Amino acid sequence: MEAAMTGHLVFSTLHTNSSAETITRTYNLGAKSYQLCGTFNLIMAQRLSRKICPHCQVDHSIKDSDHYNYAKESLAHMDAKKLEDELKLRGITQEQWKKFSDGNITIGTGKLPSGEVCTTCSGTGYK
Repeated sequence: MEAAMTGHLVFSTLHTNSSAETITRTYNLGAKSYQLCGTFNLIMAQRLSRKICPHCQVDHSIKDSDHYNYAKESLAHMDAKKLEDELKLRGITQEQWKKFSDGNITIGTGKLPSGEVCTTCSGTGYK
């Protein structure tokens, strides 16, 4: 804290559950309240994301997705004029809408990967 107060750039790590808890945690470690305001330029939190296990990865079609089927069903019951206005507002072309309606839509590879069960990932489906 003293080095940061004299103008030095200090990088440090602190284990908390969120960025907001950093201030409380630093105060609990013994920093004075006047030191907190003048020393922090940036507080950043990091989260790790799960990666699908490459040993048991299986690709599923987007058409088999519950989200796709729910969206298609919900839009089928929408007023035609409101739907047309919404498509125009979002910049969705007639060609894109036809692909979605026919189930020929592809996002990226058009496949939704998911992990199954294997001994490498201990049955979690993630690495």
